[in-house]
Amino acid sequence: MQTLDSFLNMTNSNYIPNVIKPDIVFNLSNGIGSDIIYLPESGNLSDFFFSQKLNNMVRTEQIIIPPRMLLSGETIINTKYYEDLRKNLKGFVYSKIVTKLKDKKRSRYFDTTPLVGKMVSISNKKTVLNVYNEFFQKVFSIYTDFDNSVENKDKINSASTDKKDPTSGEKPEGFDFRNQELEKLQTRPKILLIDVNVKDKTMFNGFTSNFEYYLQIQGYKVKLKIPRNNYPDFIIYKIDGRYYPVARYNPKVEGLLINKPMFMRVTKMIEDLQQGKDISEEKEDTAIKLLGFKNPKKIDSILNVGNELKTIMDMKISDKEQAKRLKEYIENNPNFEDLEGTDYKSRLENLQLATKHAIKLSTNKSLLNTTKNALNKNSDINEKEVLQVEADSIKKEDIQITKEEKTKIDKLDEAHKKLLKEHNGTIFLEQMQNRSTFPKMAFNPDNIVGLKEFSGYDKQNQEFKANLDLAIKDLVMSLEKDKDLKIKVHKIDSKIKDDTKTRYKLFTVQISQDYGATHKGKYSFNIEVPYPIEGKYIKYGGNDYLMVNQLFNQPIQKVNNNLARLYTHYNTTSVSLKNSKIGLSSLPHIFKEVSINLKNLNPKLKTTIKTTEISDTTKDNLPIDPSRKNFSFEKIEIDSPDEKLVIDLTVFNSDNEDIYLYKRINKSIINEGEEYLPDEVHKEHAFCKGDQIIYFKDGDKREFPLEHLDEFLLGVINNVSKRMLGTDALKKSKSSVPFFDARIIGKNIPVIVLMVSELGFTTTMNKIKVKFTVQEKKIINDEDSDIINIPILREGKRAYITCYPKTLKQKFLCNGLLKFKISNVEFQNPNDNSLFDGALAKDMGEIGFYKLKESINKIIDNTTEKILREKGYPTDVLDIYSDTIPNLLLSREGSHFEDLKYYRIRMSESISHIGYNQIQRAISELKRKKNFPGEKLFIKPDFIMKNLLEAGILQQSKTINPLEELMLSQKIIKTGIGNVKKSQVTLARRDLNKSYFGVISPTATNEYGGIGANQTLTNGTTILDRFGSIQTKKYNNNDNPFNMLSPVESCTTFMENTDTTRRVMGNQQTGQFTQLENPDEPLVQTGFESYIPYLVSSRFSKKAKIDGKIDIADNILTITGSGKDQGKIQKVPLRFSKSRTKRGVYLMNKYVLLVNSGQNVKEGTVLACTSSLKSGKLAIGKNLVVAEMGYNGKNYEDGWAVSTEMTKKYTNYYLQKITIKVPENVKIQEMELTKGKTTKAGDLLMSFIKSKYVENAIETDDDLNDEDDDTMYGLEQHGANSKYYSPGGVIEEIVVRLNSNKVDQKLKLLHQESIKDLNKLLGSCELLAKNHPGTKQEKEEIYQECMGNTDNISSLKIGGHKINGEEPGWAIIEVYIKRENNIGNGSKFTLGNSGGKGTVQYIIPEGKTPVTMETHMQVDFFATSLSIVKRKNTDIYFNMYLGKCIYFLNEMLKELNKKGTPVPKMKDFVLNAIKFIDKTEEKIIVKEYEQFFTQNSPEQVKKWINASHSLNRPLIVGIKPPFMNRITMRDIVELARYLHVPLKEKIMIPENDDTFTMRKVPVGILNVYFLEHFPQMQGSMRGSQYVKNSIITGQGSAGAKDRKGATKTGLYDLYSLLSKTPYNLIKELHTLKSDARQAKHAYQRQIFQTGELPSIKDIKITRVDTTTKNYIETLLLGAGLKSWY
Repeated sequence: MQTLDSFLNMTNSNYIPNVIKPDIVFNLSNGIGSDIIYLPESGNLSDFFFSQKLNNMVRTEQIIIPPRMLLSGETIINTKYYEDLRKNLKGFVYSKIVTKLKDKKRSRYFDTTPLVGKMVSISNKKTVLNVYNEFFQKVFSIYTDFDNSVENKDKINSASTDKKDPTSGEKPEGFDFRNQELEKLQTRPKILLIDVNVKDKTMFNGFTSNFEYYLQIQGYKVKLKIPRNNYPDFIIYKIDGRYYPVARYNPKVEGLLINKPMFMRVTKMIEDLQQGKDISEEKEDTAIKLLGFKNPKKIDSILNVGNELKTIMDMKISDKEQAKRLKEYIENNPNFEDLEGTDYKSRLENLQLATKHAIKLSTNKSLLNTTKNALNKNSDINEKEVLQVEADSIKKEDIQITKEEKTKIDKLDEAHKKLLKEHNGTIFLEQMQNRSTFPKMAFNPDNIVGLKEFSGYDKQNQEFKANLDLAIKDLVMSLEKDKDLKIKVHKIDSKIKDDTKTRYKLFTVQISQDYGATHKGKYSFNIEVPYPIEGKYIKYGGNDYLMVNQLFNQPIQKVNNNLARLYTHYNTTSVSLKNSKIGLSSLPHIFKEVSINLKNLNPKLKTTIKTTEISDTTKDNLPIDPSRKNFSFEKIEIDSPDEKLVIDLTVFNSDNEDIYLYKRINKSIINEGEEYLPDEVHKEHAFCKGDQIIYFKDGDKREFPLEHLDEFLLGVINNVSKRMLGTDALKKSKSSVPFFDARIIGKNIPVIVLMVSELGFTTTMNKIKVKFTVQEKKIINDEDSDIINIPILREGKRAYITCYPKTLKQKFLCNGLLKFKISNVEFQNPNDNSLFDGALAKDMGEIGFYKLKESINKIIDNTTEKILREKGYPTDVLDIYSDTIPNLLLSREGSHFEDLKYYRIRMSESISHIGYNQIQRAISELKRKKNFPGEKLFIKPDFIMKNLLEAGILQQSKTINPLEELMLSQKIIKTGIGNVKKSQVTLARRDLNKSYFGVISPTATNEYGGIGANQTLTNGTTILDRFGSIQTKKYNNNDNPFNMLSPVESCTTFMENTDTTRRVMGNQQTGQFTQLENPDEPLVQTGFESYIPYLVSSRFSKKAKIDGKIDIADNILTITGSGKDQGKIQKVPLRFSKSRTKRGVYLMNKYVLLVNSGQNVKEGTVLACTSSLKSGKLAIGKNLVVAEMGYNGKNYEDGWAVSTEMTKKYTNYYLQKITIKVPENVKIQEMELTKGKTTKAGDLLMSFIKSKYVENAIETDDDLNDEDDDTMYGLEQHGANSKYYSPGGVIEEIVVRLNSNKVDQKLKLLHQESIKDLNKLLGSCELLAKNHPGTKQEKEEIYQECMGNTDNISSLKIGGHKINGEEPGWAIIEVYIKRENNIGNGSKFTLGNSGGKGTVQYIIPEGKTPVTMETHMQVDFFATSLSIVKRKNTDIYFNMYLGKCIYFLNEMLKELNKKGTPVPKMKDFVLNAIKFIDKTEEKIIVKEYEQFFTQNSPEQVKKWINASHSLNRPLIVGIKPPFMNRITMRDIVELARYLHVPLKEKIMIPENDDTFTMRKVPVGILNVYFLEHFPQMQGSMRGSQYVKNSIITGQGSAGAKDRKGATKTGLYDLYSLLSKTPYNLIKELHTLKSDARQAKHAYQRQIFQTGELPSIKDIKITRVDTTTKNYIETLLLGAGLKSWY
């Protein structure tokens, strides 16, 4: 038999304890006993004593068991265990509190057996860290009572003073379990004993499993905010009769330090026991050796080293260098201590969680499911950080970890990434790899932006790959839910289809049914759903769309205090609480009303009310959700002559079981001062037990869940009101009856009536747990009861159903029977579910009743059912209506309407939402044809495709620039299928709230009507599951700002210096920029610009998907795989794509090739991109010299004055589409259609003679629409002769679509030439798919991916080509002519991303450009400073001033380099300048530029300086990431002084005879964007080209719809014009734009041929050409009248 100190002295120092026999006693060698907290993993104290051969039992004096404990708001009751233990284990002093110890040589036990299991259960539902901290803090406090209760506090003599371990060398610091600590003890040894009863292997409560997780988070320490004397000295495990010391108090740690190897051995043994394995000594020792704990310097330690480690990990150094420093630190610091209060702690929790699950991964379980469960069940954890630091640290070669551990963590890392990809569409960018094809940058954007995961940018692709098939499966399987049809789904197949205008996935579903005379046997139907091209776009009807995110409600949502809704694919239904004050008033208000009425009673009644205001302690301890803590009192006493009533919420502050939550003393039975006995049947009381409220009334026991505390108290207060006042405090009025009312298919019906119609009366009452009787007379309702009498008929005579509800919920449900007219219902068989059918049919109408019965089982679809199950809700609609929603309405919980916790983000699920309604309609139709032989379920294949546009989640994409694409990718709407209309989105829902933080962007929304209804997700939005549940984030100023912003905001410099309203406009305008051929890189950047090429689709950036070698031929880039991708091939089409603006202008997305044939590339390398990305970062506009001043009155408000030189800086092209319609059998006279040919305005493209003359073809064509306005562009007709002219430009593309082979041979040759490149691409992609080793569907996907966004594929076939809705037998030729988009009056620009939009109002003549007097720069752009004041976008000043400084910094650097200045001096010059504008906490910008100069050779630095251009491609840029670099105007002024650059200058104005401005004005350099607004394409020729003209008058028909009607010039208009004498305008309006047909044709012809607008003076109007005048003259002449003019 060993004493405690002898046992502890046996522990050696190599982390493996000797095996100990079970003959230990918890006394020291000098006989002193111990104070022990007993905590069982399994078993109880009785089992423990009997397993010890009575050694410890005879040395024990006291057993203390607390009666109750309050833990995390839940009360744990111990009374029963206390009594049972006293019966089974006799001979001890039992007490509920610590008493004096008579014999100090005896031990005492604080038994926590009844607490532990409940505590573990609570920790599984809540945060383990918080629950265990609270548990230990409360349990350890018993040691203070132990210390104060020892009669003799003499020092304890140590049994041994040996400081060395005889079995090994030096002891490891901090892990010595021998007895030197005992020498210092001033009191008895304190032990936390954890007992594992091997005999009861099935009863493990999970304490150790959660304790392991707790210790991982805490760095294998137990450190609490308690004094030293409250800690145990040791933690000891007892397993199978052997003892294992796992922890001891360490004064350096100021807490308990865990012996990790020993603890891991213990956890391994417990796991083996749970799995039924033998834990004999030999096997145990082998297992310990296999665990490989010889090297303590493992990754766990790396994650727990506190501030020093955090500093190392945050250093901007290479991964290898970081790993080296970490290793050195660990080797030199063997004792790790996690410092409290570091912001590293939250990240550590996440990593340790991931490690725990990585170690525990089972090969028999799905890796992905394990990961999903781990992440989804911890919604408060920021899963985007899970594994990141671990992955960065653990994979370094210098750090030693076991192979098995590394493999498991690698697998979890991959599973985590897969999960993020599926749910979030996350793009992972590791160190912005493979930038080799882009120019060198002087800073690394990774270190500025700090993101590796970009959420949502690949959502469209992942949604359709990962979720679409599941959504369709859920949709189809809903067929089997119909009980009548007995449909069986046998098979679901799918394949991708593309008919050149629409790409879709075709699902073929095979089913059978057993219903009446309908079809017998198996048959199939098809469902078509869209499928993306380029992983992003939906191609439908020849147009491109993006499917946007939809913010959709969680299935159950509380809308307000009286109403909650159930949202499903079938419909939105609701349950409301009618006629009750509960929805209008809070609990305190109702009580206040009752108390005022009581005080107003007759003073003779002597009723007094005493209330105590609630304390913060009580409020914190209330066992309900914080959002519902609306109590204003903690104690109420109502004292009347007859009774005394007490409500006491302080019960939750104490473990004292003598405190009652509620008690009512009947003074007629109990005298004043008499003891209140709980078992007295005539009194009413309630107390808390566990998670229940136990309520006794008149001998009847009822139980309420603690979470329904407010419902219970409402009932109590209402009973007071009814007894003392005779009124129901919860009713709106005396006559009203509160009840729960359901709304389905537009009809209202009490919930209980709905239940009876489905289940029958008896089953319904059993379901809601209400007793009822049926008798001839009413049961008299006394003041204390809630009896409800409902009149009915029984055998034709009046009878009554009497219900006995015990809760408010039951009462309000039963009240529904009073509100529904059933007094004439014959109540014969209460089990009959058709009992109320007659009354329902009468109330709702026969059709309404039929719809109700048919719809009730359809309400919950398969997808919604899965979500409900995931959220822990019932899946039966009646359970939701009768239990879930009533509980929600009575809970006083706040509205869910604005909190993102109660919403989800969905995309492809909308497809199944549309399909579900179609399927249900098809089922209803089939049921009506029950007796039709051979009838099948009819599903229209293209139903979903056609209804998607109306659903509101497909947004047509113009794809004019990459930023627009990214914004659409992240767009989220609050409207769409299943949601409200835009006009119905309330102001509250449009506004921002705290839950949006980090999920929905603060300012990226639409202007005007769409503001707040259409918003944008952030870079860091996290979706937790495939149903779109959102992970909300707590507000944290220290989080990475880029995680909180949308893509456009991420590219916005000085975002915080702009008014919010203007910021909204700026975001919209920035997304409208037009890509330039020659854009300038911004002088001021955020760093995010460099990520754009990697985040956009292949429409803007073609990326390598494999490693391999490049070959370029026939506009196709081919990569032949090598290395890991050996045998793979990737085809990349390089021909330009077209985008069409909302005004019908075609823009070219032409690719700049960044690689060459023969070049080797890595996966992720950008191969080609559009012009705005060719520098490796988003470049939008031109860097212009901007002056903020008025310019001769030419630039008022939104109108700007620009120089002629500025108009030449912008190079931008658009495509003019000319559509030539060639009838059959025409004679081609001339055809000058050659791709690449340069034409002048008026050059003939094609002429032909028709076989049939169609007069006035232009003007009688009434079928034109915006899509095909170009059918008349360039056309001149004279009888049968048609000629098409060029507006001038390069013929970029010719598309020939033949509807017949009967065309001129020249057309056939032209057609063959136009499809040559298409055929090459087609053949190449077909061969690639054919050689792919995968399945047929995989081959199809490879083929479609290879074809990409190739348009005009339809031109390969003959026939089927329509124009204006018809399919004529003509050839249709589309000629796309590239024309320069010249800057002119009306051209639209915006000053950077400030929201400062305006148009060119005046162009300064060439040679008259103003010049600054000090820097001698030509001013390109004059904006007004007044507009900045009005618009509150002061960021313009910040950007232009800083841009100016950066420009001159680059100029000076180039000059220094030109002079041969040494690189170190140039480095000092640059860094000294950058220091003024680097206000980041860690000076990361200075460090970045410092590394550029130090990590590259001097020759390289000089080379890059030479290659840079200060204005167009600067090497040094100002870096201003949002909210991270807080630059002030003073900082910029200081920088300007350092560089000797004036921010304000006088300007010389040549147009004003070279005069100067009187004062200096702001002059800077700003990136100015050219927006999608082309004046030369904006002109409308209403009255001529688009109007159907009258044959009689020659004038246009009235009506302005779609620009198809003429606009009338009235008499008063004419008078107004005549007063100003604009005769040329009057002539033009009344002739050329009216009825002068021949003059009009001449006018058009001159425009086509010259490209210029002729003067109206040069247009001759002949007498014959005045049709209206001629018509009037004819009428007058017929009347015998002569006219003259």
